[in-house]
Amino acid sequence: MKRSFIIITLILLAVMLGVGQAAEKRLVIGTASTGGTWYPLGGGVATLVTKYIKEVSVTAIPSGASIENIRAINKGTQDLALVMPDVAYFAYNGLEMFKTERHEELRGLFATYPIDIQFYVEEKSSVKTIADIKGKNLRVSVGPLVVEQR
Repeated sequence: MKRSFIIITLILLAVMLGVGQAAEKRLVIGTASTGGTWYPLGGGVATLVTKYIKEVSVTAIPSGASIENIRAINKGTQDLALVMPDVAYFAYNGLEMFKTERHEELRGLFATYPIDIQFYVEEKSSVKTIADIKGKNLRVSVGPLVVEQR
């Protein structure tokens, strides 16, 4: 409970610092697909900020998650976003999927919760570690997407 209070307080403070006395400020927060945890989490943040910060209205939108969210912030189509820590690191340092585009303007507001990634294979699979995927003709499911490795 205490951690949640701190997180919400930090969000509200961050939003308040960017708000002037003028007309209502409308913000968009990028989440992820509607089938995961980020969309309702972003919706909850949007509801709290809209309810408790005068003249600020926040809307949570579904998206393709971290990579798409970072690029949307850069384009100005989103104001806030939920982003995996490793992807934020890659974007800030111009690594991996961001080799041609460095995002040094990114700033983190808070961490929501520890994020674990779990991989499952059938028991009869020859894949026992992540490294075993390399060079195999496999289908990998990432949320609602299916990525085929050839």
